[in-house]
Amino acid sequence: MSNTLLKPEPAVTQTSAKIPEAEFIDLAQIWSTIKRYRMIVSICILLGIAGAVVLWSIFPKKWHATAILQIGQMPINTQGFQIALIEPPAQTVERLNQRDLEDKALVSVGLPTQDEENKSILLFRKSLKGTVVKNTNFVEISLAAYSREEGKKFLNAVILSLIAAHNQRMAPALKNINAQAQTNAAELNEAKAQRSRLQGTLKTIGESPASPFAPHVVALDLLAKQDEQIHILTVERTVLADILLSSNTYPTSVIDNIYVPNNAYFPKLSLFLALGIFTGAILGGMLALLADRREKSRVK
Repeated sequence: MSNTLLKPEPAVTQTSAKIPEAEFIDLAQIWSTIKRYRMIVSICILLGIAGAVVLWSIFPKKWHATAILQIGQMPINTQGFQIALIEPPAQTVERLNQRDLEDKALVSVGLPTQDEENKSILLFRKSLKGTVVKNTNFVEISLAAYSREEGKKFLNAVILSLIAAHNQRMAPALKNINAQAQTNAAELNEAKAQRSRLQGTLKTIGESPASPFAPHVVALDLLAKQDEQIHILTVERTVLADILLSSNTYPTSVIDNIYVPNNAYFPKLSLFLALGIFTGAILGGMLALLADRREKSRVK
């Protein structure tokens, strides 16, 4: 018998360390823990509400001022009765983004244009904007301010600056159309006076022998031309009068009054309270779970 040593086969062993059981979130247990420590949770919620109220009172309140501006119309050419907007609404909105208009509005209310540390001026420049009301000649202008009075004052200054710019743009066209109306009136009066003189001449000379150059025939020809001229001038007067109707030619103006709500749009107390309650509840729940774990560790 050989003395060959047989190597023992490695024994199949089971891992002595047990795999820890997975810990699952037990909502019922969490709710039970929160109920047991409801005093802590309630205190945290109350603290969250108190903190929210404090933050709400600290933040500076802001009001939103709005107004609707109707872009005016002006004549651009008396030929064919052409009327156009003083300025396209989109261009008016773009004008609101220009610092020049902002500076004019600030100067009109007695504020400096270079003071970059004035919170009211900074908010005014940052919040001023315009929006075109679709398919109309209306523009909605809005801005934010730290008081209702300040919002009305700033927005009114912006509106007056815009109206002044539009009036300046409209002035040459109005001057031209009014000058044409005056010229037309003078020419029409002169044409009517000339017709009256020709009619008087015809009565004086009576009928002459049939000759193309007879005074009677010449006077009749001149009278016909004068009637045609009066007709042309009368049509022109009607066109000019239609152009100057208030329904066709009118300046830019504000539709209704500037609107500023009584309540500030920021900060909203309801939003701060909701955040305070949510934060307090989360913090209270975490503290309740922590207290429950410490209690269980002491028992073990």
